[in-house]
Amino acid sequence: MDSPIITNAFMAVGNNPFIGIAVGLIVTVIMQSSSASVGVLQTLAATSGAVTTSAAVFICLGADIGSCMPAVLSSIGAQRNAKRVAAIHLIFNVIGAIVLGTAGFILFRIMPGFAHTAIDSVGISIFHTGAKIVDVIIQFPFAMGLVKLSGLVVREKESDQIAEDNAEKATLRHLDRRILKSPDFAVENAIKEVVHMGEIANGNLKDACQAVMNYDKALIDKVLSTEKTINKMEELITEYLVEIENLSLTEKQHELIKNLFYSVSDIERVGDHVENIAELVNADEPENRIVFSEEAQRELSEMMSLVKDSFSCAVHAIEKSDIDQAVLVGKYEERVDDMEDELRDQHIDRMARQLCKPVSGVAFLDILSNLERISDHAYNLAGYVISENEG
Repeated sequence: MDSPIITNAFMAVGNNPFIGIAVGLIVTVIMQSSSASVGVLQTLAATSGAVTTSAAVFICLGADIGSCMPAVLSSIGAQRNAKRVAAIHLIFNVIGAIVLGTAGFILFRIMPGFAHTAIDSVGISIFHTGAKIVDVIIQFPFAMGLVKLSGLVVREKESDQIAEDNAEKATLRHLDRRILKSPDFAVENAIKEVVHMGEIANGNLKDACQAVMNYDKALIDKVLSTEKTINKMEELITEYLVEIENLSLTEKQHELIKNLFYSVSDIERVGDHVENIAELVNADEPENRIVFSEEAQRELSEMMSLVKDSFSCAVHAIEKSDIDQAVLVGKYEERVDDMEDELRDQHIDRMARQLCKPVSGVAFLDILSNLERISDHAYNLAGYVISENEG
């Protein structure tokens, strides 16, 4: 079955890596499967004996690049994260082809006899499997670099930066299950979603504080509505984290996912305390609203400012894994604890001197308590970041 035409063709392919890789890529794109295209190559090797080692190497490398095309095509019209997964797959195989193709080209130049030696189907299978293992070994230390590179390849459009009105729907779109094919990218996306949840809770905290200082029924209703979204986000992100936990992760990534579980719970509890604050000042009619004295408003404003800064720092610490921001949260927590005790004593003294209404007095103390609890959860969030950096 040894045909001079077939032999010469494979000799030509083996002598030019670009032709070999192109042949493997095109055949795989047509067949939509690298396994199928390599299987055809193995059949030719078994029946004709004309497939040279160099030709098989370059064709297999091209087939690996071609195997990315189904993922690239399926990502068209999908969300940016899905496109980044496809980009990571393509970049990984292209880098592998460049590195192994260059090494093969040099080796075949040094040993031309080995390059032109016929290879059997078993040899092709061994190389194809071994090449993938070598690719992983070489590129694994640069996994996060691949993730960042995918962000440069698939840039965020201006339309992607427009804030969605419905954060729950936004989370559903961001938590694309196709991302789970890339554990490193899935972990990065999980951090992004937890930060997203934290930012929504932080915005809700600011709205609640504003509603307390300047009674706004519409703003209170918005806070209560957003709290439902936060609760739903907790459910969605937790389910996503469970799926990531079952992937092949490093020990450090497992520790990170465990802390993200805790972080989601803490952020949800912050949402609950923000809801409590909004409900404390909620009134069916404007004339029934709770009114605080100027001194009480000044004290609340100071306490709220500290708590808002503390929670903002905690969310930023998670996003950037910033230990300095995490340490700063601890300092805020100490100041909040001291201030709560001080303001509580001062307000009880005002109530004893009948300088404020009992209803307003109780609401004031409850707001202080909820603010202090929010600071506690911010401290928890910062603690997770510190433990990750110390580990």
